Amino acid sequence: MRHIPTPRPRITLTLSLFPFSLLPRSYEPNTLDINSDEDELRWWLDILRQQIPTVVEKACASEGGGEAARRRAAAFGRCARKWARTRPEQTAAG
Repeated sequence: MRHIPTPRPRITLTLSLFPFSLLPRSYEPNTLDINSDEDELRWWLDILRQQIPTVVEKACASEGGGEAARRRAAAFGRCARKWARTRPEQTAAG
């Protein structure tokens, strides 16, 4: 199989923040403390919990998919699922 190079768009690097943003002047950097808002915390934890299977699959594939990679990915998945279950009850894991 022969590799056929594909054309890549030229991007001019700039020192401006978010050069591809539609409204860069309206950007207001801020942070969110999800521990101060129970609904926000649960929303983010649900998002992270939903991603665990995808992350486990990609972690295994990135290491070649062998037996050792599957074992490490499965261990990560178990740990991440346990964390996702116990995080809302911060004292549950000790």
